[in-house]
Amino acid sequence: MFLHETPSLTGPKMSHENTEPSQEAHQTGTLKDTQPINTRAGLLSRLSGFFRRRGKTRLANENARHGYAITKYSTGSISQRWLLGQLHTDTTQIKPCSLASAMPLGIITDEASAAGETVAVELLGAIPGTIRAVAAGAVSAGEAIYTAASGRVQSLPSAAGTYYQVGVSLTAAAASGDEIEIITCVPRKLVVEQPI
Repeated sequence: MFLHETPSLTGPKMSHENTEPSQEAHQTGTLKDTQPINTRAGLLSRLSGFFRRRGKTRLANENARHGYAITKYSTGSISQRWLLGQLHTDTTQIKPCSLASAMPLGIITDEASAAGETVAVELLGAIPGTIRAVAAGAVSAGEAIYTAASGRVQSLPSAAGTYYQVGVSLTAAAASGDEIEIITCVPRKLVVEQPI
């Protein structure tokens, strides 16, 4: 079965001819896909037309409907997975939370070697089950965890400042940089004040 003359709402037209679309056609958005959709190459070629726009890859979550994970562009290199991420001023970009007071969006599950690379972000409070996070120091299993600097998590902070609870730890961490398993929650703001 081959697709012929599909409506413009569903994307590029398909036919049964076995010709390869040019790279220029993909980049300029003038893709006239000619591979049958019932082959793997045809399906992949067809789908690539949906996620290309003027030579730039479109993010899967640009349609404003999300599951528990979204895709963002990195603002720079990200050398470690499982860091808390915050939105950049350009909301198509994400970076590890630089300060403990930064409100996190989710956990960045990928590394990036440079700015502009796509990374997956699992949304806090929407993640089904558990996920890893990177500890900023010793953390006990079963305690509430909060934001720390550099996208890491910590146990209840005692220093004055603004923090966000991001979940509960299921495993313990002995030192900074250890990965722990957590159950996430929607970030809850905590302000710690110094006693007078």
